[in-house]
Amino acid sequence: MSSPTNSVSWGALRKNAEDAMRPLPEGTVVIAIVEKAEYVKASTGSDMIKIEAAITEGPHKPRKVFNNFVLSPDNSFAMNMFFANLGAFGVTAEVFAQLENVPGDVVTHLKIIAPSLVGRKIQITMGKPRAYQGVERDNPVAFEAIPGQPPITLNPAAAAAGSTGAGDVAAAPPSLAGVGNQGGPPPVPQF
Repeated sequence: MSSPTNSVSWGALRKNAEDAMRPLPEGTVVIAIVEKAEYVKASTGSDMIKIEAAITEGPHKPRKVFNNFVLSPDNSFAMNMFFANLGAFGVTAEVFAQLENVPGDVVTHLKIIAPSLVGRKIQITMGKPRAYQGVERDNPVAFEAIPGQPPITLNPAAAAAGSTGAGDVAAAPPSLAGVGNQGGPPPVPQF
């Protein structure tokens, strides 16, 4: 006879695994917290920030949501989405203006931004599921700020360390600490 600590419900494990791969329906709105964020180079060669967030409320808790914020300087529409989406996390025009005073290139700056997203709460709206590598996946299409979050804090040392953890943000220099959106909708980028 097995003890309760050694028993397992294979049916429940299988159902959870299947549910995790089933995309959330179009229009689903979830609240999530970013657990991981990192700079990566896309297979297309584009620079991007990749996030993993855990749903914190409702029937889909603790499901994971993944998204990439791709930098596409040659596409104004894509850049508008890039700035609007990061703005929802508190990476506002003010934060980007502060980055202009930090030595380095785009990669350096995205490596500074990425760890600042860890720990941020965000409201995510799902679009029509999309196919990726032959499998239907979640399609996060809209990101909205959760009011009352502290201003974003950037740490230029994070780029050198290649960090993606939230623990690195505490040592941010005063010139970059506390900048960004205090909550509410992100500002509309001006081009």
